[in-house]
Amino acid sequence: MGVPVTCSVIKEWHSVPSAQVLPVSKDLGKQLVGDAADKAADHMLEQAAASQTLHQKMFDKALRGIDHYSRMLAQTARQKVRNKAMKKLGEKITQHGVAEQGLHQAGRVIQAGRAVKTGVPIIFAAWDILDAFSDSSETMQSVR
Repeated sequence: MGVPVTCSVIKEWHSVPSAQVLPVSKDLGKQLVGDAADKAADHMLEQAAASQTLHQKMFDKALRGIDHYSRMLAQTARQKVRNKAMKKLGEKITQHGVAEQGLHQAGRVIQAGRAVKTGVPIIFAAWDILDAFSDSSETMQSVR
């Protein structure tokens, strides 16, 4: 496995005669952080997808129950059956609301996971641009 390693040199310029030089591998660090962020984002996306599937099943089952108990209420005249249907209808409506909240939450986690997967490379690119600009400025200052 080949990992590109570029070293930046950190120098203590105030003590030039005894300046200590330390190689720092930014590319390796960025690679490790990027891989860890990518792995975490993949895990988030997997968990959110599983949660979304589960909540979609709960949502569909609750809708079927709402339909069933609504028809039962409309077709039954007996009070005992109507009371049972009304109780079950209330439970299904509650389950429907919980499933809907779970679907929305899973959707937000998916958005966050996608943001991490795309955001980390953008942040590193911006960091590289800032480093290049800083190096350019320092070079121009030393030339003057």
